[in-house]
Amino acid sequence: MSVFRYKSVGVSLANLQTTVPGSIVLGTYSPSAFIDITASATFKADLDEQMSRYGYQYNSTDPTNAYPLSGLRQSVFAEVSVDTSTTVTSPTFTTLLTTSITLSTTPILLVFVSWAAIRNNPGNNLFRLVIDGTVKKGASSHGHGGGVPNASGAIMYRMTGLIAGAHTVAVEWSQDTTGTVSINPVSDPNAQHASLLLLEIGS
Repeated sequence: MSVFRYKSVGVSLANLQTTVPGSIVLGTYSPSAFIDITASATFKADLDEQMSRYGYQYNSTDPTNAYPLSGLRQSVFAEVSVDTSTTVTSPTFTTLLTTSITLSTTPILLVFVSWAAIRNNPGNNLFRLVIDGTVKKGASSHGHGGGVPNASGAIMYRMTGLIAGAHTVAVEWSQDTTGTVSINPVSDPNAQHASLLLLEIGS
């Protein structure tokens, strides 16, 4: 038998007494308190499913700090930190940014991407969002070339249906005409950047 700690969000515990395997340590719980459930590890998956129906979440990476299903669970941020260029032409793309996130049960993943890039000749800068190897959304920004002006853009994406566990999120870039596209956060920090923000929220 093992003790699994869940965070209480202030809902009634009455139904839990008859629906979850194992014994429940009852007490008075506030929205910020925890509930400890003693059960066999072989029933852990069933226990998680039953508890989630009542708004409880088990945090496998830190059971002393479990969190509720609703609201913001975690955030992951990545950005281009060195001057970077690409000469790749579509349909070929290369990775500009990549990061990973480990999701919990029934997540909603919100992704925000923004950039400001410069190119040496007229053409479109192409960017796309890739999750677990699958392209989810793309966008382009037009550069007039000659060093000015900078071309900026953004991608926003909401994804459901992801399973619990680790997932890889990447931003890839290319261009539709031969040239050089650059993002220079070091040499031109006032005008150029690329950023990726992931937010996991409970459904």
